[in-house]
Amino acid sequence: SSSSSSSSSSSSCPSPATVASDACSTRRHPTTSRTRPASLPYPNHPHHTTTTTMSSLSSTSSGPLRDILKARLLEATHGVTADVDTRMKRATWKVLILDEPATKVISSVMRASDLMDSRISLIERLSLRRQPFKDMEAIYVIAPTLESVRRVCQDFRTERDALYGAAHLLFLSEVPEEVFEEIKEAEVLVQRVMTFKELNVDVVAPESGLFHFGMLQSYADLYGEGDLDAASEEMVRKLMSLCTSLNEFPQIHWDTRSRLAGEIANTLHERIEAFSGKVESWWYHGDSEHRQREPAKLVILDRSTDVLTPVLHDCHYQSIVTDLLDVVEGEQYTYPKGDNDVTVLLNEKDAIWRQNRFKHIQDVIATLATVKNNLLKSRAAAGVKDDVSIAELAEAIQDLPEFEELKDKLALHLHVSAELMSMLNGNQDPLLTLVEAEEFLALGEHDDGSKARRQELHDTFFTTVRSPGMSEDEKVRLTILYIAANGLDDSERSELSRSCGFSGQSVKTILNLAKLGVSFVPKNADEGVSGMLYGRSKKTDEPNALKSGSDVTGARVGVPLKGIVKDAIAGALPEGVYGMLRSKGTSRSGKSAARKTGSRWPGGDRSKGDTKARTLVFVIGGVTYSDSRVAQEVSVADDDRDVFVGGTEVLTPESFLEELATLSDDPTFDGIENETDAITERLC
Repeated sequence: SSSSSSSSSSSSCPSPATVASDACSTRRHPTTSRTRPASLPYPNHPHHTTTTTMSSLSSTSSGPLRDILKARLLEATHGVTADVDTRMKRATWKVLILDEPATKVISSVMRASDLMDSRISLIERLSLRRQPFKDMEAIYVIAPTLESVRRVCQDFRTERDALYGAAHLLFLSEVPEEVFEEIKEAEVLVQRVMTFKELNVDVVAPESGLFHFGMLQSYADLYGEGDLDAASEEMVRKLMSLCTSLNEFPQIHWDTRSRLAGEIANTLHERIEAFSGKVESWWYHGDSEHRQREPAKLVILDRSTDVLTPVLHDCHYQSIVTDLLDVVEGEQYTYPKGDNDVTVLLNEKDAIWRQNRFKHIQDVIATLATVKNNLLKSRAAAGVKDDVSIAELAEAIQDLPEFEELKDKLALHLHVSAELMSMLNGNQDPLLTLVEAEEFLALGEHDDGSKARRQELHDTFFTTVRSPGMSEDEKVRLTILYIAANGLDDSERSELSRSCGFSGQSVKTILNLAKLGVSFVPKNADEGVSGMLYGRSKKTDEPNALKSGSDVTGARVGVPLKGIVKDAIAGALPEGVYGMLRSKGTSRSGKSAARKTGSRWPGGDRSKGDTKARTLVFVIGGVTYSDSRVAQEVSVADDDRDVFVGGTEVLTPESFLEELATLSDDPTFDGIENETDAITERLC
């Protein structure tokens, strides 16, 4: 995401992408924000005020997560600008200043044009030198960090050098005491602070049902020798933002095999309880006055208990696109168009992408074939042959003037599909062969459902990993899959070291699985991998819990998170594997009080998605696009119940390998069992 302003001389509004990030920081909701005006040593400034009134909650408490965040960010900026205009007794222009975290939050939910109604004339980046506008008031939307606050203080070093006439401080989340003390020491800034709010909106929401915390390169802190306390505090603070923004005091479940998940769950519950007692204007779904929606369920998981999903080749459209193609930040894709390269955004604003991203690539191709047939029926496409290929059709569409509005999107997705099919069905070392091998190794069974012998799995793995056409990353991914699913005995370890040609970096990446608590001990045929994945419920007739039920290559291995979401909704998460902390809106049984006495939930159809309890899932260590897809499948199957899934970051196979590589510097296969035992003890 680009920033709004690029230099100190900028005098016009930034690009849409820049302001988009700006919009995220606006996302404060009146009932979820907190003001601390009394704590600042305010002088007797003639116009000094703080916004303490909180407007009534509107419909922004329901709907897709991105819409909720956007509405509340706009409400926050509109509120500040309206207060300024009221005080000045005229409409005035303001400057909006964002740090990097706020830019990411805002850009995920809105564009620059969305902020123009707030009379914001300029959006600037906090980290850059900026031109002074002494007759204008500045709205800062920033993370509550010493780094950002010190930059703000620099804008008001002295009365003479102050860049702006007044400052409105809007923080993404709660301000720690050390940061608050830093502000109090900045005398000139304090003289000019007109608004001080903690918005509790520190969540990046790139899609309607997907969120993340932007905690890139966090594995060293989470699973290595880094600052685990700081990472834990950041997760709790941002989960607080999510829950308070949604007006949720959720029933919290966590995987008890992850000590970190339990610590996060307990600390979060304490923080929300304290917040609800401290901020009287904040309410939550399920309290005595807000029973239209049942209280949410929040499930906290740990990536360390499912390392298969990040490395498997998932042939559903969004997953395979972000895996195989050069997609930047999950959405920016560059492709050739005529004589030039064009960069486009693959996001929910693209209707073709939105309607097809969760489909298997075969189904996407079928959809495009339907489009092709419709084009062939039109007069404009009369010159196109019936047996045209996808690539030829993409080229033909460029010359259809009557499809001007859709042709760019159609050409884009035809091009993307052609690229993917070329990789999957290539003449030499087709990717589809690797996908089939992955599914065999993960499921441990043949197409007819019969169990594979250990030697068969061994032979398939080593034959595939030695294929000359495989890239180094593909070999690493397959090895991680094999170890997680089947373990690695001494002879196999020696064989890997001797004959597979791994670089030192790749060996280090593979061995760092131990840092996540993954055992290298060989598994017997009955044990398999399914028992370790997120503690899935065993109440199923399916003999292999990893099977998705599909026979299509690239979709046969299920995503474990799907079963977790379904069990959470049904109240069937297995006891002993999942701990639980009750919401104030739930009974001791863990069931919603509303579910027991339906008459207590007045108005509306209880079957509607906006009255059912939300299901929130947070994955420590990162969420994948496969996780997001299956969560939305559950949502659609349950009358569009709100299911929001997220994590510390959004993982692709590439970023997962990069994270693993940061955990140690010892590229040797020796002594891995002892290290695994030590790490497992730390995690549990």
